[in-house]
Amino acid sequence: MLTRIVSVVGLVAAMLAASLPAHAQTVGSAERAQRGKTFDESRERARFKPAGDLSKIGHPIADGIVVVPLATVEVGHDSNPDELFDELSARYAIVDAGVVVGIVKPNGASTIAVKGSALRYDGEVLRKNRWDAGISFDSIYKGEGGLELQYGAFYLRDGINLTQSETTGANTQLSFENARIETFVRVRAEQLRYLGGVAFANRITNPALLARVRNGEFNVARIEPMAGVLIGRNRRIGVYGQVGAARIDYTDQRFENATDGFVSIDRDGDDFWGLGGFRLLLHPRLRADLGYRYNQRKLDDMRITEFSSNYFDASILWVPKDNLVIKGEVDRKIREPSTAFSLLADVISYNLSAVYTPTERLNLSLLGGYDRIREIGDRFIYKEQSLAGQGTYQLNDKVQLYGVLLIKKVREESTGDDYRRLRVGIGAKAKF
Repeated sequence: MLTRIVSVVGLVAAMLAASLPAHAQTVGSAERAQRGKTFDESRERARFKPAGDLSKIGHPIADGIVVVPLATVEVGHDSNPDELFDELSARYAIVDAGVVVGIVKPNGASTIAVKGSALRYDGEVLRKNRWDAGISFDSIYKGEGGLELQYGAFYLRDGINLTQSETTGANTQLSFENARIETFVRVRAEQLRYLGGVAFANRITNPALLARVRNGEFNVARIEPMAGVLIGRNRRIGVYGQVGAARIDYTDQRFENATDGFVSIDRDGDDFWGLGGFRLLLHPRLRADLGYRYNQRKLDDMRITEFSSNYFDASILWVPKDNLVIKGEVDRKIREPSTAFSLLADVISYNLSAVYTPTERLNLSLLGGYDRIREIGDRFIYKEQSLAGQGTYQLNDKVQLYGVLLIKKVREESTGDDYRRLRVGIGAKAKF
């Protein structure tokens, strides 16, 4: 029950972030040209999976092989779908369709998912017809003695966001758990490539600045190994820790040694991060992780050769009733840059979510967040406040009705520029 309820929070965030554009500022003074995307966003959008046990909801086509066709239709209004300071509003309609093939075995399962989306705006937006397509492969196998192996890969061609892109990635993870300990080792390799020209290029009169905000300057590849451990998982007090490293390669940047009067920019670098703390089981229904995190990126750039940060890293999970889950999180991470002269983004995040399931058919979710994004190497600091909600009603075993709400406000500190966004939509999901 707990796992099912908690997963809905991720569904709310993924649905609101994946179906329609996010992080889509224009290229001007404090504007970001829809960059700074995370690999997590693309990875979740490429995965198109139904909720539930595939062996029970799929159509068998052979021994241990099932197929699940899926479709979603949503209509609504968005006051600022591309998150521009100009706040161009539009009505929208989006259709998602895809198919999941599952191979189910006694000790694990594999899935291949293919999906596509078509989006139509009716209003002031810059590009009215948009689409995306993705494919993903995932496998999980459980061995004896608590061992588990997961691996997968994905590809996403994103034409939904104003600045189009394609992302590819692969990952593998080996984990072990028993009554006293959890541990894992994971490796990820991913690449993000932006497509097309610069949105709002006509607003930039300086050719040197225009060259620095072209999409190719932000193409990036990342290879990241990481490991973690939790000791005392079923005790009142446990100890946990994680460490990770990464090589970041900006594959198409042209200004490592600038000769045009502007500063040189070289975003290539090496990441290291680590966190550790205590897990407190305060009550069978109340758990808290209290820790601290350190981040570091060593850069190849001539201006800034190193950036580091540290911060409180914590989460709390409270289940006051079987049908109500409340979760809070705070962390600080290094993300990729989104402005012309930024080398990286320093992001502090606070999130609070609640999931309430009053009946077996009805589910209500709410997710509130605050992000402070500082562009290192540039002067901009963005403060983002958001509130996302979703309500779903299971009409029958094949059709689910839902409604979504997104409220967002973003303000840049140095210029005072800000924008708001309100999105309201209703839709239906069906499996065939």
